[in-house]
Amino acid sequence: MACLSIEEFKKTHIEFLRRNKDPSNNPKWFNKILTERTRDLWFLSVLPSLDGLDIIDLCGAYGMFGAYLQGVKELSFKYTCLDIDIHRINRGPEYFKTLGLREPQFIWHDINHPLPLITDSFDMVW
Repeated sequence: MACLSIEEFKKTHIEFLRRNKDPSNNPKWFNKILTERTRDLWFLSVLPSLDGLDIIDLCGAYGMFGAYLQGVKELSFKYTCLDIDIHRINRGPEYFKTLGLREPQFIWHDINHPLPLITDSFDMVW
């Protein structure tokens, strides 16, 4: 697993968005969230230990938040990323490869319908 500084992560993230010309993602919003140190520390303090958990990210786009937790915070968990936008889902593997992270499972799906998953149980949903 890669250990990235927050600066490396932001730079790679912004380059990925520019390269893919994705208007649905706003890099300024994502950078603001990542640099709000108090919020970051609070969120991580209320999470249980993620090691070994099976997590699904609904409306996860490329899996940015999971990538941040794995790459910058060095947390280890099984990650499934679900999104309605097929273009973001298709670019997800490239996003994780660019960051040097283990690729999660990507699923294209509308969460307004039952989930098409083999397992019906996750340890955490966000």
